[in-house]
Amino acid sequence: MASLHRKTTTRAAPADATIERTKTGMIAKWKGRGGRTRTGVVVLNADGTPKRGPDGRLRVRTLSKTLYAKVGSAVSATGCRDADAARFRLGELVRRAEHRRADILTAAEAATADHQNTPLSAHIDAYKASLSAKGVTPKHLKDQISRVRRIAKACAFDRLSAMTRTGLERVLAQQAESNISPRTRNASLGAMLAFARWAVESGRCVSNPFERIGKADERADRRVTRRALTQDEIARLLAATRKRPIAEFGRETERPENPGDADAKQWTKAALTAETLDAAYERGLVALKDNPDLLTRLARRGRERALLWRTMLQTGLRANETRTLTVARCTLTGDKPHFALAAANAKNRQAATIPLRPDLAASLADHVAERLRIAQAEARAEGLAIPMRLPPDALLFDAPQKLSKGFNRDLEAAGVAKVDDRGRVADVHALRMTFATMLSAAGVSLRTAQACMRHSDPRLTANTYTDLKLIDTAAAVDALPPLTGDGDERESATGTCDATRESGAPTLHQRLHHGRAFLGVFRHSLTISTAIACRSAQRGG
Repeated sequence: MASLHRKTTTRAAPADATIERTKTGMIAKWKGRGGRTRTGVVVLNADGTPKRGPDGRLRVRTLSKTLYAKVGSAVSATGCRDADAARFRLGELVRRAEHRRADILTAAEAATADHQNTPLSAHIDAYKASLSAKGVTPKHLKDQISRVRRIAKACAFDRLSAMTRTGLERVLAQQAESNISPRTRNASLGAMLAFARWAVESGRCVSNPFERIGKADERADRRVTRRALTQDEIARLLAATRKRPIAEFGRETERPENPGDADAKQWTKAALTAETLDAAYERGLVALKDNPDLLTRLARRGRERALLWRTMLQTGLRANETRTLTVARCTLTGDKPHFALAAANAKNRQAATIPLRPDLAASLADHVAERLRIAQAEARAEGLAIPMRLPPDALLFDAPQKLSKGFNRDLEAAGVAKVDDRGRVADVHALRMTFATMLSAAGVSLRTAQACMRHSDPRLTANTYTDLKLIDTAAAVDALPPLTGDGDERESATGTCDATRESGAPTLHQRLHHGRAFLGVFRHSLTISTAIACRSAQRGG
């Protein structure tokens, strides 16, 4: 037995609803969205009086705007307001039920067909529950679901059956015309691809309609091009970071042009720069001399923040990976000090062992010991049990959620340009690029640098995270030996070789010996070039 009906819902009518009596009962009327008149049947008590809720508002019964189809005992939404369209949908459901009974259509195929006309919001809610069950981070869950909802709304995808490649490509093209970056467009495409892939795996779709949509080239329109810091910039950054918390209390007050006519809000503090940092630091020491506790805390904060930047520079850890490190994950003594990075905190969700330089491990051990002494002093002052060690879940660094604001102020105080003459930016993630560049400059092989950076593709390490401006390629070329045998005998004919030996200039053997320091850089460059050439040859073949 098949039929169509509208669902009845009992709800509270707006406070300004009016009641009209008709031959069939009482009807409540009110103005809905857009000024349209809405109606509902008033729910009556046993004595015939209008029923009201605890808030005093009328209780009314309203009918759904769309029709529902009932085939046997199964009820499904048609999504149609028009009766003729709903009857057509009802006929499809009846034919599907007949095919199911005749084993022409399997249960899985029938379920997939039913999913096609379920509102897309219900599928997105199920996708959200699936991601949550997989244990993704709250940030990833929020970003992924918000992207899917936003793009689905822009594409007017209200059902799975409405998801088409043409609709998504149209929205991506509109984003490109609106000057939205390729990276943002690729993130939107990736979210929709993942959602459609989940729909296929869960039996809700037969195929992924977005599978063959190509990604935008992020290198062609990269909004932020980072640069690595030089050794001089690193030294100035760490020194300024240690001083800045105290120097903040020694900043000079900038007066407005007309002090007499200006209120207090127009008086500002001068920004800390490389020229004013030392003087402000000295004034801060004088200003805080009567508050030694605050002076000690500020000095400790500067040391900790400088150690945070140094840790990122010498390990290549990302900002969130460093910020979420706990004491239990740090092995700072022994022959091989290291961090045991948890999979939940790593970007690629893979646990990793991060080796530490002995000098960095020693500085971190002193930092942990200082924090333990502070915790013991606080417990002693409050009369609590004195801890023998920090809690295992205690964070290694007391760092804010976002490090960019403090990092930018440290750069300004150090006199390090945020943006260089080529438009490249120095930000928190540039510390990771600096680490990769220092590895390359030290002659570390590409495969080892890739492992240190925890990259899946060596091209990312070589092309994106290595600042070639800081690689001394000229010195590497100068370290090459001279070549003979090409018919150019000017050196032998003029006796230059003998004169060179007699004058005490380095011989070929000596030049090779002195050039070994630069051969590592050249070998690294050749490795990159060879790898790229081999890949190009394979593709061409």
